[in-house]
Amino acid sequence: MMKNAFLLMVLFLTITNLYAQKGEVLSNNNIVAMHQAKVSKSLIIQKINASTARFDMSVPGMLALESVKVPEAIMEVMLTASKPADVLQNEQIIQMHQAGFSKRLIIQRIQAGPNRFNVTTDGLIQLRIAKVPEAITKVMINGNSKSK
Repeated sequence: MMKNAFLLMVLFLTITNLYAQKGEVLSNNNIVAMHQAKVSKSLIIQKINASTARFDMSVPGMLALESVKVPEAIMEVMLTASKPADVLQNEQIIQMHQAGFSKRLIIQRIQAGPNRFNVTTDGLIQLRIAKVPEAITKVMINGNSKSK
């Protein structure tokens, strides 16, 4: 009888724990909290991959993550787990470049969400003056040609 009660208690706690984990929806704030508490990068990534998430991966959201030094590897996984809603334009690419985001992350963000780039002569000159790397500009041009 005591053994059955113990097994029922273990089963109940296991189910409750699983339900609690599945009920949590991760946000940028959760990631920042874990990062600031010094939870390892690999554990944060594992948590993202095992969870439901609603991340703000708009450019302002990404800049906020960068401002508290959330590693790009974590942001890449967050970006994969979300669908950005904001429409990228040249100005946001320039912002990301000037903030020091890697080419890899900027390209991933371009590929993840809707965009409306100005790749006219004036637009390309604007990107060049801002020193946006050519590899990024090529992805911007190719992305625009696919949507035409």
